[in-house]
Amino acid sequence: MLRYPQIRRLTRLTERQIAEYVGFLSEVAELVDIGPPIPSPTPDTDDWTVLRTAIHGDVDVLCSLDGHLRRNDLAGIYEHYNINVMTDVELLRLLRGAA
Repeated sequence: MLRYPQIRRLTRLTERQIAEYVGFLSEVAELVDIGPPIPSPTPDTDDWTVLRTAIHGDVDVLCSLDGHLRRNDLAGIYEHYNINVMTDVELLRLLRGAA
């Protein structure tokens, strides 16, 4: 994704910076077993995979601009698992203590 033209224009990352960042992520990332496939309440199965990963990874915040992940009918799932869904700007405010 970091090599997508629109992302490259936005971030201006070099190939080396991308490689370093991906290397860093591979060192700090935690693999999450989401179990066998189960029916998806979202129209996009990739979104369901993200949501299941958040649930099984016991996250506090799911940062996304994806409207499918921000649908009102998913609010009960987020509430049950204590997951806050935030935009990038909202998360930055939280991390900076201005939320």
